[in-house]
Amino acid sequence: MTSFSFPTKSALISTLISVALMLACGGNGTIMKPLTTHIYAAGFVTLNADTIATYWSDGQATVVGARVHPSYATSIAVSDQDIYVAGVEGNGVNDVAKYWKNGKAFALTDGTQRGFAKSIAVSGNDIYVAGAEQGSRMVAKYWKNGIPIVLRDLGEGALAQSIFVSGKDVYVAGWMNKTTQTDPIHTLHTQVAVYWKNGVPVELTRGTAPALATSVFVDGNDIYVAGLACENLAPDCGLASYWINGAQVQLTNLTNTGATSIFVSGADVYVSGNEGNSTAQVWKNKLPVQLTLTSSLGSAANQLFVSGSDVFVGGAVLNDSGNGVATYWKNGVPVSLTDGTEFSSAFAISVVVR
Repeated sequence: MTSFSFPTKSALISTLISVALMLACGGNGTIMKPLTTHIYAAGFVTLNADTIATYWSDGQATVVGARVHPSYATSIAVSDQDIYVAGVEGNGVNDVAKYWKNGKAFALTDGTQRGFAKSIAVSGNDIYVAGAEQGSRMVAKYWKNGIPIVLRDLGEGALAQSIFVSGKDVYVAGWMNKTTQTDPIHTLHTQVAVYWKNGVPVELTRGTAPALATSVFVDGNDIYVAGLACENLAPDCGLASYWINGAQVQLTNLTNTGATSIFVSGADVYVSGNEGNSTAQVWKNKLPVQLTLTSSLGSAANQLFVSGSDVFVGGAVLNDSGNGVATYWKNGVPVSLTDGTEFSSAFAISVVVR
């Protein structure tokens, strides 16, 4: 039998010191810099009554809109040192779906019809943008490296709101119009929440009451979709909800609410949204999480991002002047991105630690 002896205390201490030095030096003698958290948000600021697409990097604003026509940013993604922003910019006639890479604009639609760019994702060298183009009807699509891919619907119109890339699979969440036969002589025209996997639609609701999907997140084999679903046809009937593999999870009994974003971290499911259509809200594992709200006039939680143990939420808060102040919350504590003299909002947030 092989004998084994425990190392002496001095030998153990020396080993631990050696390991610590290797970790601090990256294992090859190079001193590693401490990791820093970088916070990116995207939305718009108002300049001379025009909305201008803008993103913030660690609080520093960068205007990407050309300032000739109104524009706004809807989504942001960061890959290595490159910053990608999706949004729209007018051409004097229609909104043009666009994305910006490090401030340089790339048009996704030609401007002859109204374009929408709602969400951006970067996977390797590929750039994905989800949205739609409106002609005789709204056509949901996503663009891969600028090439449009139409998402199948029921022929009555659809909109893609969120995109998530997992390996070779592309998931898109949104809604599509559907006509449902309610009895032999009556039909109902409404929206159904849906996600597409590689272009194939999966309906999350039946079409007997309105529903929308706003965000998609994939964790292993589980597909999470956030949005809202109505139980009837009453005005403001939306109930903030998410679906996991098609099963609905209702987050609140308060109507006129909606979920805007979903993020899964380990065993925890985080959802952002708005209650009463004017109060920012976050849920963790279906339970409300307190956000510090600096105004009773109104607030919005538009997207969340989880990094380690930190939860970031991008949105806006109305100030006493009635202006929206682009804001993000870190673990419930608000940080203003603008001074409130002009209307602004953050529609998206992303966090990178490097």
